[in-house]
Amino acid sequence: MEECWYMAMGSSTGFKALYENQNYSWIPSAAHHENSLLKIHAQGLEDTLDGGAIFYSPTNIQRSRDLQAEKEAAEAANKASKEQAKLLRQQAKEEKQRQKEENKRIKVFERQQRLEKEERKKREKKEACLAKKAEQQL
Repeated sequence: MEECWYMAMGSSTGFKALYENQNYSWIPSAAHHENSLLKIHAQGLEDTLDGGAIFYSPTNIQRSRDLQAEKEAAEAANKASKEQAKLLRQQAKEEKQRQKEENKRIKVFERQQRLEKEERKKREKKEACLAKKAEQQL
C-alpha cells in the first residue's frame, strides 16, 4: 500500500477526499515551478562565484581612479554651479525687493510734492483773491 501524507495522518480516505474535492491540484505544479526557479537562481549564483579572484593591471586601476576622480570633479562642479545659481537668484530677489521699496519711496515723495504744489496754488489763489479785494476797496 502506498503511503502518502494523508495516510500518515491516520485516515486513508478523509484527507485524500478533502484534497481531491477542494481542487488543490495546482499545489504540486506550483511547488515544482518554485523549485525550478530556485535551482536557476542558485546556478546563477554559482556561476558568479566560479570566476575566482580578479586581477587588474596597473593601467586599469589608474584608469578607474581617473574616471572616479572625473566623476567627483563633475559632481563638485555641478554642486558649485547649483550653489552659484541659488546665490544669483537670492541676489536678484533682494535687488527686486530694494527696487520695490525705492519705487514706493518715490511714489510717496511725488505725492507729497503734488500735495504741496496744490496747497501752494490754493494759497496763491487765495492771496490773489485777497489782494484783488483789497485793491477793489481802495
